[in-house]
Amino acid sequence: MEEIKVFANEEGIAIFTCPQCKTAKTADVRRYQHLEKAVRARIRCSCGHRFIALLERRRHYRKQVNLTGMYIMKNGKVKGPVTIKDISKTGINFTPWTRMDFEIGSRMMVEFRLDDKQRTEIRKEVVVRTVSGANVGAEFYSIDPQNVYDKALGFYMMFNQ
Repeated sequence: MEEIKVFANEEGIAIFTCPQCKTAKTADVRRYQHLEKAVRARIRCSCGHRFIALLERRRHYRKQVNLTGMYIMKNGKVKGPVTIKDISKTGINFTPWTRMDFEIGSRMMVEFRLDDKQRTEIRKEVVVRTVSGANVGAEFYSIDPQNVYDKALGFYMMFNQ
């Protein structure tokens, strides 16, 4: 059975869209947002199509990517290539090409190019939030909708799904 991800807005309302006929229904999912385990619902659309909806409880949609980039530590002396695995409007998940011990809370610059038509260059300061094996989760240090990089990321996330 096909599985789709469903995101809830700040008010706890999720939109379930049938992958077959594109009919959309809304539902209040606030009671499920604080559970620690995955929440899956079996849905039967009015068109007869059945699918599973996975409630994604992240604040922002994460786009799976495979982008090459570079990290540069604050002192500028330590840097290296990375593979960016996913991206959202508030952060990234990446894996460095060589072993590096990143500390939670450390700040660095990341540079990479999106895989859009323009191959848009992104340069953002990030703060390391999680380290799990070789994977590093980092939050963009500042988000400014007037910033050219934030505008490019917003456009990318919205139109390149």
